[in-house]
Amino acid sequence: MVKVLPISDIHGQFGVFRYITNAGIEPDLITISGDLHKGYALEPQELIDEVEMLQHKMNCPIVIIQGNHDYWNPMIFRDSRDIHVLHNSGIEICGLKIWGSPFTPTFLDWNHMLEDGVYGLDNIFKGMMPNGLDILLSHGPPYGYGDTCRYGAWENTPDDHLGSTSVLEGIQLHKPRYVFCGHIHTGIRYNEIDHTGGAVIKELPEPPEKTYVYNVSVLDERYAFRCDNPAPEIVEIEII
Repeated sequence: MVKVLPISDIHGQFGVFRYITNAGIEPDLITISGDLHKGYALEPQELIDEVEMLQHKMNCPIVIIQGNHDYWNPMIFRDSRDIHVLHNSGIEICGLKIWGSPFTPTFLDWNHMLEDGVYGLDNIFKGMMPNGLDILLSHGPPYGYGDTCRYGAWENTPDDHLGSTSVLEGIQLHKPRYVFCGHIHTGIRYNEIDHTGGAVIKELPEPPEKTYVYNVSVLDERYAFRCDNPAPEIVEIEII
């Protein structure tokens, strides 16, 4: 088993990293599904220092994708030990095949955004994403899974889905085992997509023909860290 700690949407609130390093969590791998940035004000060196400190204290690799708030150059970590940034690309690490993309459907005027469909996100999540993945890192959730705001400044109705149809169709096509996403801060934490006969939401099962979708945002819609959101926690993934 590989113990993965997936998180997302830190938005420059690096006290989250302090919480992780003091929580007694011992992952083999940390993944970050975008929005490390708090806006244009964050200096790249601050970001480098914070992520390198997290990697040093946790003593495990970190795999990152950017999100719509991230404008920093992905190459800033090129000289960092065991810190890997994916941009419509993949890596095999800790025995797991991981592929990641920062792109989400267009919303206001942020970074890494395209429209769903054949002239936009289909080209990434249906065309570029490979088969045989253990983990898909997507900044935004698939349509219908962890993509509604449950409370806070952007609260909406249970039927008002904010996820991507291209991400969903890419998952249905390529069938990654796990998806770690964020973007919708208070989206339902865990869902599963059943490739054999519809989708269900329940406890983690054993059958292989499913994709397990985790929304791992650490802040709520008011950009506050809530330990009951819930707090970051380990996901154990079997190497197959």
